[in-house]
Amino acid sequence: MATTKGRMALSFLAAALAAGSLSARLPQDALRGEAASERLLARRAQLGLDADHAFRLRGTHADELGQTHGHFQQTYRGVKVWGGDAITHTGKDGGELPLTNALHKGIQLNVNPAIEASEALALAQQDLAPQGPFAYAPTAELVVYPEMIDVVRRASAHLNAEDVTRQVLRYTLAYHIHTELENDLDGIKHTDYLINAHTGAILK
Repeated sequence: MATTKGRMALSFLAAALAAGSLSARLPQDALRGEAASERLLARRAQLGLDADHAFRLRGTHADELGQTHGHFQQTYRGVKVWGGDAITHTGKDGGELPLTNALHKGIQLNVNPAIEASEALALAQQDLAPQGPFAYAPTAELVVYPEMIDVVRRASAHLNAEDVTRQVLRYTLAYHIHTELENDLDGIKHTDYLINAHTGAILK
């Protein structure tokens, strides 16, 4: 019995120490996230971005090496840039490590939609033509969407991945519509639409 109590005491002690260590790291991670956000803003020009761009912190996490990684969403005039991401890395000693990014540059866009979110939702529902009810109410989010095209870098009788590159054709203000159908009539169908917020055209 004494042995069991001893083991329980050690388990509680280990749990308490782990909780204390975690609580000590959380404020540090938050501070590093804030510092990383400030550094990103200060480096906008170096990254090829102007003052219309900003970054929204999505979250931070620390790894087993003690490094902190901040995940940021790129925004343009307050609107989310589709696929625009940056990940900052801070060393255990607080030093800045190289940035990982997939940022979109050269955006010049009117971010005032010509159609309402409700109209975009109606267009998506009309195209989807569900037979049964939605599992959840469809959502609409305004985004800056990079329309992409495939460009052949070199002519070849047998094209492979190295012969083709993806490039941005244009940036378009769009509504990202997400729907979820889970019923006997439609089955399970989760669909994402991108609808031009100026014309109402379905982009994807």
